Amino acid sequence: MEVVAVLSHLEISTSEQGNLQLEGKAWSIEGVETAHYSSRSVNYDQEDRTLYYSWGGKHPRDKGTPDYFGAGEVIFGPKDDIVYSQGDGWFSTTSSSDETDSHIKSTKYTRVTPEELELLRGTDHDELGKLILFKLRERQQV
Repeated sequence: MEVVAVLSHLEISTSEQGNLQLEGKAWSIEGVETAHYSSRSVNYDQEDRTLYYSWGGKHPRDKGTPDYFGAGEVIFGPKDDIVYSQGDGWFSTTSSSDETDSHIKSTKYTRVTPEELELLRGTDHDELGKLILFKLRERQQV
């Protein structure tokens, strides 16, 4: 069964030991959480402004869906963007139950506003659904 996500939120932070870590969630067009994932390893190359990572994740609403894992990278740009507000990248996804079921997907990253972050971290599915539709429309205009 393919679980379709139309919007994801990837949070980059540092652990108490100073290591980079990633945590993320993905939602369907209805605003229902379809996946959550976290990094297994992360490396940032300052010179080429690229974040390299491996990850593992689950689909919490469908217990019959296997866990997934993969790797990816985020290339931040342009160089004069000191707050890292946008990036391009790709990630691979592989099913833990069938390693031949593997895909590579391209993606765009944009920094969210504080208000959007509050919605993404919250539990208001109606407002989250509105945000998802807004982001989908915004993406089609790019």
